[in-house]
Amino acid sequence: MCIAYRESRYDSLHINSNNDGSKDYGLFQINNRYWCTNNESPEPNQNMCNVGCQTVLNDLSETVKCIKIMYAKSNNTWQPWITYPYCLEEDMTQFTKGCGV
Repeated sequence: MCIAYRESRYDSLHINSNNDGSKDYGLFQINNRYWCTNNESPEPNQNMCNVGCQTVLNDLSETVKCIKIMYAKSNNTWQPWITYPYCLEEDMTQFTKGCGV
């Protein structure tokens, strides 16, 4: 929850442009150079999640599948997200209040 908050402020339609010409999409800011693809994907496009970037904006189940791939391909870490180190220092209860978790 912390990563989604820090990456997109829970905005599933959020798109961010990066300095390298790539873009990040959705809640978890899935990058179109490495993880998803569209007609704006910079070369070489790896599309390691085998998913369209528009799909991660509109389909949470596909987003979750991609996140699992990203996690696995990063040796079971959250390292693909630059915001992860900040989440290590956060009190996680603020992200789960009212969820019954």
